[in-house]
Formats: sequence, structure tokens, C-alpha cells
Amino acid sequence: AAEDYRYSKMWRLEAEHRMKAQGKSGMSDADINDFVDYFWSALHPELHLQAALEDPQRAELILHLDRDHSPCRVQLQCA
Repeated sequence: AAEDYRYSKMWRLEAEHRMKAQGKSGMSDADINDFVDYFWSALHPELHLQAALEDPQRAELILHLDRDHSPCRVQLQCA
């Protein structure tokens, strides 16, 4: 789980930029922003992800990731 769900947009932008730097095709920054915003409007992380993370039946071990993808916290939930 990202410490801040908005990291996912930054991570997608970074991934697309890496693909383009390797000569592969990728979405423009505007297209990425539109895509992620559309996804968030349909399934917003603050609503759906948080509910899953709070349910020990769905998430027993949660690895929280910092902005640079580094683990910053580990959470164990007991049912």
C-alpha cells in the first residue's frame, strides 16, 4: 500500500517516461493524468483500498511503500 495513494499517478508517469526513454511507445503525461483520474473516479483508493486494508480477512500483512517505492512500514493484522 502506498503511504499516499497519489504516488500511483507519479509512479505511472515515471514508468511511462522510462518506457519512452527505451524507445517504446507510451502515453503522454496528459493521457496518464486523464486515465488515472478516470480510474480514481470509478474506484477511488481512499474509499476502496482503505476498506480492504482494514479488513484482516482481505489483508493480513500490509507493506507500506514510500514515495521512492521503499518499504517504510509493515503492518500485521490478526483476524
